[in-house]
Amino acid sequence: MAEENGFLQSVEEAVRSRPQAPAYRAADGTTMAYGELWKLSDAIAAELAARTDDREPVVVWGTRHRSWWPVSWAA
Repeated sequence: MAEENGFLQSVEEAVRSRPQAPAYRAADGTTMAYGELWKLSDAIAAELAARTDDREPVVVWGTRHRSWWPVSWAA
């Protein structure tokens, strides 16, 4: 899907070129580097694939922790 998604292409490029750079900074000051964001989103994507038998899932993600929103988008 990455080849069809400009957002994912941008994140993948940042992971390769500068994995320690901040991917985002939440309002509470929490930051996450591109490498960490990619690792966590990959884990979520793998879990979704395992639970859906490789079907295209429709996911509604809700969390009180807004810092996880970019991770779920990348998944």
